Amino acid sequence: MFFVNIRQRIDLFEFICELVYQEWKTYYNKININNSDDLIIFFKNVYLDINKNNKISKNNNIFLLFDKINLKNQLVGFITISEDDIEGYKKLEKNSLFINEIYILKRYRKLGYGEKLIKYGIDYIKNLNLKTYLSVEKFKLIDYYKKLGFIEIDTFNFYNQKYVIMEYCLD
Repeated sequence: MFFVNIRQRIDLFEFICELVYQEWKTYYNKININNSDDLIIFFKNVYLDINKNNKISKNNNIFLLFDKINLKNQLVGFITISEDDIEGYKKLEKNSLFINEIYILKRYRKLGYGEKLIKYGIDYIKNLNLKTYLSVEKFKLIDYYKKLGFIEIDTFNFYNQKYVIMEYCLD
């Protein structure tokens, strides 16, 4: 099993955007992203291109998880990490990053890959000496994230949808 930054596998970028859009279509429609092409443009600005200060944000990344399955390295999922998560939520310190999307391809779900992605994200952020946050829309996952070391610190409403903001606390 190994992780690869999307910048090293740009050939998979549009595929990743299509998966994200299909999984979270209702969320992205709320922020005026109405198809996967719009999401590709949005993600390029966040994860690949130059930000408002004319520098590439090295902290905004998509990490792909590959595993050897049937003697081939297969993409099984990915995680996105960025400087912010929910548009409009500005209560976090500057020395922090968000774990955003966590996606496992359907045929590889319930095999432990999600936890591996989250732990990779936590370690990546911790190695930068930053705090780790995530937001949870699916409340049934709150206990799962608590088991991994997150605590609830806040709630936030975004387009009439409630999110729980969680911070990673174990070191």
